[in-house]
Amino acid sequence: MRKKNAPWYGKAGENSTIWDSPSPKFIMGGADEDKYDHPTQKPIELMRRPILHHLRRGELVYEPFLGSGTTLAAAELTERICYGIELDPKYVVVVIRAGKR
Repeated sequence: MRKKNAPWYGKAGENSTIWDSPSPKFIMGGADEDKYDHPTQKPIELMRRPILHHLRRGELVYEPFLGSGTTLAAAELTERICYGIELDPKYVVVVIRAGKR
């Protein structure tokens, strides 16, 4: 739920509480995104929407659980800056490999 005075940069009536986005984890009917070795990889679209609606270009988004790098990818695509942390070394490798593709 948004704070009462949270910034909103999207179009009026554009936001919905239901977001439909194909999953990169499904083989049949999934997203066209690359699939990485992470059990809960999310579609980039699920992070792109709130980033576009609440941050301006060049602003920062913080991701304390970087995982497969979905938030990082969405920030890069929308010209925002992502500061992220991932403690598990095997998922740090996943994020680095994803960034090289």
